[in-house]
Amino acid sequence: MEVLDAKNIALSEDARKWTIAGILPESSVMLLAAAPGSGKSTMLYNWAFHVATGRPWSKRRCKKGKCLIIQCDEPVVDAAEKLQIIGYADDDLDFNNIGFVENWRFTNIPQLVSWIKKDRPRLVMIDSLTSCLAGMDVDLIRSDAGNSIYELRDIANQYGCSIVILHHLN
Repeated sequence: MEVLDAKNIALSEDARKWTIAGILPESSVMLLAAAPGSGKSTMLYNWAFHVATGRPWSKRRCKKGKCLIIQCDEPVVDAAEKLQIIGYADDDLDFNNIGFVENWRFTNIPQLVSWIKKDRPRLVMIDSLTSCLAGMDVDLIRSDAGNSIYELRDIANQYGCSIVILHHLN
């Protein structure tokens, strides 16, 4: 590991790149936490739809790319209803641009890396932190829950994808 010069960093011409302009940076992990039933999943399905089609979301540019939805928190029938409302079924969407996975866990990080290597999604959505940690001896109050998030951060940096994790505030 090398020591970087702070002045060179400050003078850098590098500009932040966005998956969704001003909201979701590329090569990042975002934890989106709100009360249950507040629309987090629906909003992320909407983000995935707009990234997959390259259409603006709420007047914000979306960089077009593949998406991976990892849904461990709600039954597929509920997800299907939300996807229909958003317009997944009505649109001329290329369904190869959005993958959907059920019942994944953080113990299967190598499987996630394999999917990301193969499909190169621009956006990965994980719903939710608690359900994907199920069966692991992880305390969300202590810092050991951060280990999974740090591992995802490294994956996002390596593969240039944005990862959004949903979390329910109780």
